[in-house]
Amino acid sequence: MLDSKKLILKGFIYTSLGLVLSKLFTYGWRIIAARVGVEEYGMLSIVLAVMGFLIPISTLGLGSAVERYVSYYIGKDDRVGIRSTIMNSIKVSVFFSIFVAFCFFLLSDFIANSIFKNPDLSILLKLFSLFLPLFVLDQIISPLFRVYNRLEYLTFVKYILESLLKFILALLLIYLGYGIFGVIFAYFTSIGLSIILLFYFSRKHCFNFMDNTIVTKNNIGELLRYSLPLVVGGLSGFVLTATDTLMLGYFKDSVQVGIYNAAYPTANLLLLIPTGLFAVLLPIITKAFARKNFGDIKQTYIFVIKWIFVFNFFIFLVMFTFSDNIIVLLFGNDYLSGSGALKILAISIFLNSLFGSGAGILLYMLKKTKTIMNIVMAGAILNVLMNYYLIPVYGIVGGALATLMSTGIMIVLYQYYALCEFKIMPISKHMIYSTILNIIVFYCVMSFAHTLFGTISTVLGFMIISVMGIIYLYTLYIFKIINFKELDIVVNMLKQKS
Repeated sequence: MLDSKKLILKGFIYTSLGLVLSKLFTYGWRIIAARVGVEEYGMLSIVLAVMGFLIPISTLGLGSAVERYVSYYIGKDDRVGIRSTIMNSIKVSVFFSIFVAFCFFLLSDFIANSIFKNPDLSILLKLFSLFLPLFVLDQIISPLFRVYNRLEYLTFVKYILESLLKFILALLLIYLGYGIFGVIFAYFTSIGLSIILLFYFSRKHCFNFMDNTIVTKNNIGELLRYSLPLVVGGLSGFVLTATDTLMLGYFKDSVQVGIYNAAYPTANLLLLIPTGLFAVLLPIITKAFARKNFGDIKQTYIFVIKWIFVFNFFIFLVMFTFSDNIIVLLFGNDYLSGSGALKILAISIFLNSLFGSGAGILLYMLKKTKTIMNIVMAGAILNVLMNYYLIPVYGIVGGALATLMSTGIMIVLYQYYALCEFKIMPISKHMIYSTILNIIVFYCVMSFAHTLFGTISTVLGFMIISVMGIIYLYTLYIFKIINFKELDIVVNMLKQKS
C-alpha cells in the first residue's frame, strides 16, 4: 500500500503540474475576456459551448481510435498499421470537419437570429467555424504523445505554452484596446502555434506518419466501427457541461450567459486537485485488480478520496462563504448576481469529486463502460429537462440547480453500481465530524464578523480565511485525518525534486 501511495503522490505532483497551470491560465484568460463586457463575454461563452458540440461530432471519435489502434499496432510492431491508422484518421476527420464547418458557416445567421436572438453573434460563429478543422486535428494528434509516453511534449506545448500564450496575448490586446476580438485572436493564435508544434514533435519524437516509404492500408471502416459509438458518450459529456450555457442563451440573453460563465469556471477550480489524483488512480488500481489485490484497491481508493477531501473541503467552504467577494474581486460588480449560482455549482462539484468521479473510476477499472455511458446519458437527459423547466423561471440559478440535480442523480447511480462490486465507504466518521465542526465554526466566525464589522471587505476576508485555515488544519489533526507519514512522502519527494 505504501508503494501505491508513493505512485499516486508522484503522479499527482509531476503529471498534474501542466494541467493545473493550464486551467489557471485559461481561467485567467476568461477573467480578462469578462472584463471586456458582460454581453460580449456571454457571446464568447455561447460560441465556445457551440464549438464544444461541433468538435466531438466532427472528430467522429477518431481520437480515441488512434489511441487504441496505434497502441495495438505498436505491440505487434506493425508500422504499416500505425501509419494507416494515423493518416486515415486525419484524412477522414479533417475532411468531415471541413464539411461541418461549411454547413455551420452557412447556418450561422439563422442560429444567431432565430435561436439565440442576437445578430451580433453571427460573426463570431462564422469566425470560429473557419478554425474547426484545426481543433479536430488537435484531437487526432494529441493522443500520440500518450501512446508513445512522451507526455513532456504534450504537457509543455498544450497545457503550458498554449494557455500561457493565450493569457498573455489577451492581456496585451485588451490593453491596446482590441476588445473581444483581441481575446479571440489570442485564442486562435495560441491554438494555431500549439498545433504546429504538436505536429512537429509528434513526427520527431513519436512516429513519422508522413514517411511515404511506409505504405498504408485502408482500415477506415474498422476505425469508424470502433469510434462512432464513442461520439454518443462525448456528446453526453458535452450536454452535462454546456447545456446550461446554450439554454440560457436561448431562454434569456448573452448578459445572463456571461454572468453564469463567471460562476461556472470559478466553481470548476474545485476540480484541480481531483483531476490530478484521479489521473493516476486508474492505472494503479487496475494493476492491483489484475493481481486480485482487492485490499490494496480499497485502501488506495480511500487514500485518494481522503486527500481530495483534505484539499477541497476548505476551498469549498471559502468559495461558498465568500462567493460575493470572489465574483466581484475577479470579474467585477457587473457579475455579482452570479454569486448564488457559484454557491450551488460549488456544492455540485465538491460532492461529485468525493462521491461521483471516484466511483466512476472503479467502474472503469471493472470495464463497466456501458454502465458508465448509461449513467452519463441519464444525467445528460435530466440536465436538459431540468434546464428547460428551471431556466425560464429562475435564470442562472435555475441552470445551476439543474446541474446540481443531474449531478446528484449520477452520484447516486455511480455509488449504487460501485457498492455492488466493492463495499467501500470512502468517507470516514472522523471526516464527517470534521465537516460538521468546520461548518459550525465557519458560521460562527462569519456571524461574529458581520455583527462587528457589517460588510466583509476583501482585506478582512483574507484575514478570516487565514484564521479559518489554521483552525481547519488543527481539526484535521485532532480528528486524525492528516497522517504525517503520508505528508513526509510528499515533503521528501519535493526535496528530491528540488
